[in-house]
Amino acid sequence: MNRTQIYLDDDLATNLRTGAKLKKISVSRYIRQLLTEKLASQAKTKSENPLIVLASLANKQSKTKNKTNVAGNLDKYLPKEWR
Repeated sequence: MNRTQIYLDDDLATNLRTGAKLKKISVSRYIRQLLTEKLASQAKTKSENPLIVLASLANKQSKTKNKTNVAGNLDKYLPKEWR
């Protein structure tokens, strides 16, 4: 595991403490569960990601001759899960 420090506003911290208390687990474990669930749901809707849609549009040949395709090296900048 990696240790990370983040700053939370008061309302978010209170909501996290409340959720953790209801589940009878630590706040850290509750945050890990929430993040895991969110990332899993994003992986399921990967094809609906607006960046992927935009990238696919940018990669198509344009009908105008003088336009430059700036998305040629797009894979360098996207996370591996999105490629």
